[in-house]
Amino acid sequence: DYTEESGADLTRRLLMSTLPPTAILYDNDLMALAGLRTAQDMGVDVPGRVSLVAWDDSAACRLANPPLTVMGVDVHRFGRDVGQAVIDRLDGRPIADQWSPVARWVERGTTARAPATG
Repeated sequence: DYTEESGADLTRRLLMSTLPPTAILYDNDLMALAGLRTAQDMGVDVPGRVSLVAWDDSAACRLANPPLTVMGVDVHRFGRDVGQAVIDRLDGRPIADQWSPVARWVERGTTARAPATG
């Protein structure tokens, strides 16, 4: 599921594993924020030991400490275009080719070069 609880639980399990990851990508901002809090509570250096990336760019991601690196799309434009396509179709008009969202990378304070392993 996409809850804070699952983000926290999975982060804890990953960071306690025999070979913990150097980066974790979350499916939404709630999971990522919970993952950041969990890593910090465990004393894990973010981004020194693990990088965290959210798939959403909400105000909460920008206000986190450190601010979360994100991948995101212009969901407002996407929603507007989909809505217009539905209206056009219902009105019997052909549906024009639409813009397709492309993810953008917004680097903030939760990503860094992976630590050296030896």
